[in-house]
Amino acid sequence: MAADPATRRTGTVTERSFLLLWGSQAASVLGDGLSVLAVPLLVLHITHNPATAALASATRAIGYLVAGLIAGTVVDRSAARPVMIVADSVRAGLFTVLMLLTLIGRGDVAAVLGLACAAAAVGVFYETASAVVVQDLLRPDELVRGNSRLELTNQMGLLIGSAVVGAVVSVSGVHAAIGLVAVAYVVSTVTALLVRLPAEDKHRKRGTGGIGGAMRDLRAGLRYVMGYPLVRTIVALQAVINFLIAAEALVIFFASQSLALQPIAVGIVVTASAAGGLLASLVANALTNRFGGPPLIVYGIACLSTAIALISLVHDAAMLVGLNLLVGAGSVVATVNIRALRQRVVPREMLGRVTSTARTFAVAAYPLGAVLAGTLTSTVTHNDPRPVFLTAGVLGVAVAIVAHVLVLRAASRHSAGSETTST
Repeated sequence: MAADPATRRTGTVTERSFLLLWGSQAASVLGDGLSVLAVPLLVLHITHNPATAALASATRAIGYLVAGLIAGTVVDRSAARPVMIVADSVRAGLFTVLMLLTLIGRGDVAAVLGLACAAAAVGVFYETASAVVVQDLLRPDELVRGNSRLELTNQMGLLIGSAVVGAVVSVSGVHAAIGLVAVAYVVSTVTALLVRLPAEDKHRKRGTGGIGGAMRDLRAGLRYVMGYPLVRTIVALQAVINFLIAAEALVIFFASQSLALQPIAVGIVVTASAAGGLLASLVANALTNRFGGPPLIVYGIACLSTAIALISLVHDAAMLVGLNLLVGAGSVVATVNIRALRQRVVPREMLGRVTSTARTFAVAAYPLGAVLAGTLTSTVTHNDPRPVFLTAGVLGVAVAIVAHVLVLRAASRHSAGSETTST
């Protein structure tokens, strides 16, 4: 099942090509972080309707539902780096058009949402292709370190992006923030152009058969995911993690309503999760070297699940901040190691489809979990989210126990099979 080592896995995170990839993703993620707040603010500026603004906040989920599986097939039939370049150049163009429409007063809500959803769908191609490029660039023992650095950039981009948008909108208006998103994607595109992959030519123009061939490739990818226990397990776990973390969507309600915290304290509570993710991304490689990747997937799920369960016992802001930090840290530790394990075991010709399938399920799982958690809180527990936190956490611990058996056993079997093949 492992990809051919002769075609990839020769580099380290300190070499020029990975540093350029890191720079491209940093700029791209900054664009994502800027758009997360800029698009809803633009919609609010046009409609003054919070429900429509909430819909604008869901563009990434919509993008994955529309393009997730398609993106994987396209990336597997192409050279991955050009897909990254085209994707972010298109996103730069879409946000430039959106900025111009806003400037001339022609940016109605339908146009804004349409362009934002199109940009989110195109972004799926970039994210899927960048995961394949990481596999092409790095040795197996460098995958966790590389993914940790990229995840650090992801967390920082989302934090910095929202802060920058707030400042830019207050000084220059929402159209300037939209223009800044376009600039970020231009920088990402230019940087990706400088990345060089030793095996890129080998993966060019491999797709045949037009639409019919693409559909066969798509079905083959789904069969591959379902047919290999380790791959199937890590795809399912990524979805489960997102479904469980969705209970965290109630933390804002819990902090403001149940604990009666002031807005600044609520902001600190929410930021704690991202801070936990930042800290975890800094130490994930060291932890993996100490405990191993598959065990850390289990430990990460157990950590975030236990923290969610303990939130049900919280009565002050300090404890809530600490537990929310653990939720973010556990999530990133598990996610980084799931991503590296997937890149380590999935063949290059299947990685795009496996990656996009995993992310599509994961992105879809979060809103489903959030809606379920919110519905249970409002209809069953009389607006008290504590029982929901406890239930989600206990279920998460049970998942961690099952994962301990499934992931470790499947990873052990895969390693044994790889050693047998190599000998």
